[in-house]
Amino acid sequence: GKRWPPAGVREVVAWWHQRGGRSVELRGPAEGGATSLGTDAVRAELSLVDAARELATTDVYLGNDSGVSHLAGAVGVRGVVVFGPTAPARWRPLGGRLVAVASPLRQEFPQAVVACGDVQAVLADLTVRPANLDKPADGI
Repeated sequence: GKRWPPAGVREVVAWWHQRGGRSVELRGPAEGGATSLGTDAVRAELSLVDAARELATTDVYLGNDSGVSHLAGAVGVRGVVVFGPTAPARWRPLGGRLVAVASPLRQEFPQAVVACGDVQAVLADLTVRPANLDKPADGI
């Protein structure tokens, strides 16, 4: 219930590729038999240290309300964390460079889905700003 539907991830990955970006999917035990998200590569069952290394070398991050997103915040990567039924104000990763995105309808409809365009707009904004000019971002 906390995961963004795979179709949304696939759409954002395709958009990212059209912009010349590359993508890597990190999979843990919960994603065992999951279908492809259209990424360039898949890294599965990484140790916590290896996942942190992978995240620390990425330009931007896209993830769900998950432990991996908290790890991304801890290593300082900038990106987007998509929230479903949980409250981003309470559960967002603390790292300053991740933007929490939730559906504006979440309060009335906990299963409301975040629009791909909202995620793309935040990622586009993050990639326009040079990394050394980043400042802590407030969740939206």
